[in-house]
Amino acid sequence: MWLWSVSQPATFFDILSFMVRLIALIIASTVLGSCSGVSGGKVGDYAPEWLGGAPKDMPPRPGTPEYEAFRKKQEAEANRDKSKDPPGADLWWS
Repeated sequence: MWLWSVSQPATFFDILSFMVRLIALIIASTVLGSCSGVSGGKVGDYAPEWLGGAPKDMPPRPGTPEYEAFRKKQEAEANRDKSKDPPGADLWWS
């Protein structure tokens, strides 16, 4: 029996049953949500971008060999002499 039934008023046990289900749902969702920290938040690495996963141009995660290569490439770009670049070459929209 639903709580919003018009034909008969809800009994104490109907309300109790609804509350037990609601509390169980809240506990289950809390426990499931707490698992996201256990996996290190890397679930998005495997999900497609349209589903909220990591974009294709996202830098690699720290601690991986790809990250070290990425950092070396960034440092080389930062240390490069940019005085000989044409004007406007550093603009992202050009």
